[in-house]
Amino acid sequence: MSYMKTLNKIRAPHKGSSLTKKVTFSLLCAILGFALGIFSKFLDCTPSNAMPKIVVDFDITNFFGRIAIWAFIAMIISVFSKTPIRAVINAPCFFAGMLIGYCLYSYFVAGFMPDRSYLMIWVTYTVISPIFAVLCWYAKGYGTVATILSAFIIAYFILQAFSFAGDFSYFGLSYQGLEILLLIASIAVLYKKPKQTIISVIAAIFISYFIVLLPFSIPFI
Repeated sequence: MSYMKTLNKIRAPHKGSSLTKKVTFSLLCAILGFALGIFSKFLDCTPSNAMPKIVVDFDITNFFGRIAIWAFIAMIISVFSKTPIRAVINAPCFFAGMLIGYCLYSYFVAGFMPDRSYLMIWVTYTVISPIFAVLCWYAKGYGTVATILSAFIIAYFILQAFSFAGDFSYFGLSYQGLEILLLIASIAVLYKKPKQTIISVIAAIFISYFIVLLPFSIPFI
């Protein structure tokens, strides 16, 4: 069909793997999420004076409690899936695994369940992750559409890394700087051609500024 030809010009799917490999990779995504969910809750439940100094200095405990690192991992999973359909499957597997691991550790080890409103935020991320997975997959492609998609993804990580006012009355790091590493890494992951990447980064800066100027806040950003 014509729309498939158009999408394939942006990025063509790789040849399909066997069903066993597909199931195995999706299962590994879920296991990774499960392990990191447990790790995140472990950090959250461990007193700071019992943590290694590097964990405290770089605020790693809170780092895993924020969305940027999870969005980055999901982006990598999506980008390196062989087809957009596989990305749509693998990303929610990762988030679902994370939620299960986090909740099980909370209930059986910490002795309490997370706050319902907080939990619903992550459930929302899991539900909408297939949409963003397919967008991330095509962002790794070529042409105008891929450049625009990359710009929005990079803009997201810019807004995670920096806090600033529309009039630049203040400008600084949002946290301890770990989100900057994710910003740099996201540019590297989405890199395709020098010119395309430069345009995406410049566009991302303008998009970030525009979002800051909005008279309302975008939920969960």
